Amino acid sequence: MYGRKGYQLVKDFASGEKGQLKPFNSKLFDETIEESRQNQRLIQSLMRKMEQEGLDVQNNRNADYYGALVHHLSLIRNKRCLMAYVHNRADIVRDLGWRVGLELPPEIQEKLTTLEKEYFKNHSAAIKSYMGKAGIDLNVDMVPPKDPYIKVRVVGDIDDGIVMSDKTTNFARHSMHFLKRTDAEPYIARKWASTISVVASSLFAFIIVFQIPLFRVACRNKTCESPLEVISSQLVESELVPSPLVKTLLYPGAIAKSLLRGSPLPSYHNLFHFYHFDHLNTPSSSDDDDIRHLEVFAGCCLCLLGALLSIFKPRRLTFIGTLLIYWGLLRDILLFNSSARVFPTLFLASLSAFLSIRSDVRKIIQCSSSTSKPLSKSL
Repeated sequence: MYGRKGYQLVKDFASGEKGQLKPFNSKLFDETIEESRQNQRLIQSLMRKMEQEGLDVQNNRNADYYGALVHHLSLIRNKRCLMAYVHNRADIVRDLGWRVGLELPPEIQEKLTTLEKEYFKNHSAAIKSYMGKAGIDLNVDMVPPKDPYIKVRVVGDIDDGIVMSDKTTNFARHSMHFLKRTDAEPYIARKWASTISVVASSLFAFIIVFQIPLFRVACRNKTCESPLEVISSQLVESELVPSPLVKTLLYPGAIAKSLLRGSPLPSYHNLFHFYHFDHLNTPSSSDDDDIRHLEVFAGCCLCLLGALLSIFKPRRLTFIGTLLIYWGLLRDILLFNSSARVFPTLFLASLSAFLSIRSDVRKIIQCSSSTSKPLSKSL
């Protein structure tokens, strides 16, 4: 009532990151409309009451008149808030055509309503129509290139009969072509993004599975240096997961540690002794440490889950997990003055987790290529 829902709607939009879309808040949007309808019904009720009393609605200034005025102003405020919400979202949707491309990725389309998707489709169609008549792709370079053509060498297998803007080209392996920048850039960005994503996700999975030391933190009655050790210490102590499954996760890292130390390979059955997990059930003051390291444990779980899922498709879980680990360790060091330590390898893990997100890497490549010189590149 009195414009409160409209204020909450605008506040919800303003809480998002500038230039980024949040999912359409249909619940709050509908509540704002319903509040406006209530204001309209109350205005009509007060007006009818004044007319039944024989009062002049235009000149009389009694309590009913001012009540109707308050509801009218609330209605106008809600109307302005609704229009501002839709208008600002439309501005961002229209801007996405220049920043992301005329084809939106699925993660952005999920945040749009059906009308917003139709609006973007029509806007993209208008841009494509203009670019087709002008003979230039305005969505590639914000800075005009010195040469519209670049020299391209094909280093991998590509589908035959790819239709470019002015001809159909067969990209045989190791062949050389002179192509328009507007035709070649999407394939170059896709190729580099795919390569970087695969390498980065493989590196992150290697770091997690083979338990490269990323940090040093107290967990239960020992010190853990990798996400798998943190998770395993909790699973072994709580006995929520069968021991063979925990040993299977730990064994590749145990082999790597033994090879680096030059010691014999550990026995599968004595693996808990190798990690000093055989005394975790001893009473200690570790419960307070577990509560304090909750962010670290949650980040380790996300890292492990992301590393396993990267076999099928890299996820943002890995990067979010590393950020949670950073937050938990830094908070522990600064607030509790603990003995926790952060190793440089954690930065390498965070970087590889970020670069494994193919869509983000593609955006970085497209942004950097818009300001780079037109050099010979590999497709």
